[in-house]
Amino acid sequence: MLIPTHSYSLLVTACMRTGERHSIVAEVERRLSLVREVEVQVDANLKRAERLRQSILKMVFAGRLTVANEGSRAVDANTAALPSIWG
Repeated sequence: MLIPTHSYSLLVTACMRTGERHSIVAEVERRLSLVREVEVQVDANLKRAERLRQSILKMVFAGRLTVANEGSRAVDANTAALPSIWG
């Protein structure tokens, strides 16, 4: 005889002691809270990255940002401030 999954989880939960259930619920809530915090940070960083991207594009189209040729050592003042973006 097969026991449906939802019935099995109810059976296991019913067999647990109250203290054990509370500690499991507390741990799940703690981890969900961490996930929410990370989600907020990721969303903020995505917005920041988009603003940076728009700023760089604006500078490029305004002619204030140029990328030197690979073989050239000449570096524009704006590109010197952005070494992590250009590698």
